[in-house]
Amino acid sequence: MTAINEVTDLRLEGDIAVLTLNSPPVNALSANVRTGLFEGIAAADANAEANAIVLICEGRTFIAGADITEADRKFKLRFPWVR
Repeated sequence: MTAINEVTDLRLEGDIAVLTLNSPPVNALSANVRTGLFEGIAAADANAEANAIVLICEGRTFIAGADITEADRKFKLRFPWVR
């Protein structure tokens, strides 16, 4: 198993590349998850032994949606006068 980043791992099972996300509690699409997805898919695609990519998530949900805590930070950076 290869760690892509702190929330994403990649392993090869036969000719299947398995990309695992583990970002508790709900695997929200944070910047780390998005980066891990992008880099993990690129790494799997570059592996000549991989003929398919399977995406799985640890925990109880499969990507619950956007990470709203990041959205709030970005909004406050753009509009600091809004409370």
